[in-house]
Amino acid sequence: LAATLAGAEGRLAEAAALFEQALAVGVGRVGAVMETAIRAALAAVDAERGQLDRARERFAEMRAAPHAARSGVPLLERAIDLTLAREAHARGEAPEARARLAAVDAALAVAVAAPFGTDEELTALVLLRAARARSPAAAAGDAREAARRLEVSADGRWFSLDGQRVDLGRRGAPARVLAALAAAGRTTPGRPLSQDELLARGWPGQRVLAEAGTMRVYAAVAALRRLGLRDVLVTREDGYLLDPPPGAPPDAGG
Repeated sequence: LAATLAGAEGRLAEAAALFEQALAVGVGRVGAVMETAIRAALAAVDAERGQLDRARERFAEMRAAPHAARSGVPLLERAIDLTLAREAHARGEAPEARARLAAVDAALAVAVAAPFGTDEELTALVLLRAARARSPAAAAGDAREAARRLEVSADGRWFSLDGQRVDLGRRGAPARVLAALAAAGRTTPGRPLSQDELLARGWPGQRVLAEAGTMRVYAAVAALRRLGLRDVLVTREDGYLLDPPPGAPPDAGG
């Protein structure tokens, strides 16, 4: 669970270490389907970290396994396409980037529409969807993403994205998390806030266990994305940021 959560949140170095640890402990003790699923998840993390040769070697070893599909191997192998799309985008090759992202989106659509599968397949779906969400918006060829306008009140109680205002109401912790992200975006654009920083800002003065703190931050970020910030609240390996950063803060009560 901890490895999957780290992978879904983009904490890739941590996810890789946890998946490696799970393999070291679980080889010979877990079923073949689960062991292959862990290896596939590790390969997908390698791919997203740009270690394509290693990822390809891992997937090649698993591809012919009789339980590969039930372990989520075909879906997670699409993580290679995500990295190739990112590299194509960086080279200015938008058609290739769009084609690779379209292949990933098609695979995700099939997986979502399929009947309930194994737990390993569902884990693969979670990991790939999260990785897809971290893909550069411009790589999809959607020029609207680059022109988005974000405003956030000083206390995080409301935000406006492209002129559409959303009030957070009584959502105290998500509002404080949003205020912290907005302040960081205005003062140090491009620098993510770590999970620990967001935990301290979202729940000031509270002490919680590490896993509980992780879940609190994850839930707050998920809530903000559901409210409309999905495309601009970005997960990085070292934390979270708003992209584009918000403009100057209006009055807190505005």
